[in-house]
Amino acid sequence: MKSIKTRLILVFTTIVIIVTAFLGIVAINIVSRDLIASAEENMITLAMSKSELVTAKMDEELSYMMGLAQNPMILDQALTDQERAAFMETEAARAGYQGYVFVDLSGNAKTLDSKGETLDVSDRDYFQKAAQGTPTVSDIIISKLTGKPVLIIAVPVFDKGTQVGVLYGRISGESLSEIAASVKYGETGYGYMINAEGMFAGHPDTSLVLEQFNVIEEAKTDPEYVDLANLFVNEITKGNTGTG
Repeated sequence: MKSIKTRLILVFTTIVIIVTAFLGIVAINIVSRDLIASAEENMITLAMSKSELVTAKMDEELSYMMGLAQNPMILDQALTDQERAAFMETEAARAGYQGYVFVDLSGNAKTLDSKGETLDVSDRDYFQKAAQGTPTVSDIIISKLTGKPVLIIAVPVFDKGTQVGVLYGRISGESLSEIAASVKYGETGYGYMINAEGMFAGHPDTSLVLEQFNVIEEAKTDPEYVDLANLFVNEITKGNTGTG
């Protein structure tokens, strides 16, 4: 009799343990799924809010440059080069720009500073768009003047209703990294920005931006980046909102 009781107790105990374990696993899966879904939703919301901030910032810079392009100081023939340079250098320091450059419609550029350096930017995408009358923000590119990454804000310049050139301003290539560095998620989460080619445009580790690190290209030789590169190619560079 005692043996039967013991067996029954063991059987029921085993059943209870199995059922409890099963329910525990189900509960853990449900909670984990909910936590992951909540985390994904929160990250999407955070990313979208920061993307709106970047858009607003770029719109602000475009509006500023379009206003500057209408300043008589740009084309006033009564001014000497030294007077124009002094004004533009002071304005660049005030507005947080590295400097300004005026370009004729053939792509011949001259810096509006005391150096008065000349260069050819006819091959630059930002110039080609602005020369067609479209105010443009470039990707992070390597400056022909400094050899360092910069962000270019380029706008058309008009004289009596006719476009006569392009004015562009240079902003440090680390400017977008400052915005990216402000993105925090949990204890270790962070934000970054890439361009359509998969190159970092903003990252808390600014060396990745300065080196123009490209995840898609890196994945061709380093398997560690394959999954991330696939996410870039299939989702991020297409402008899709989602997680991966």
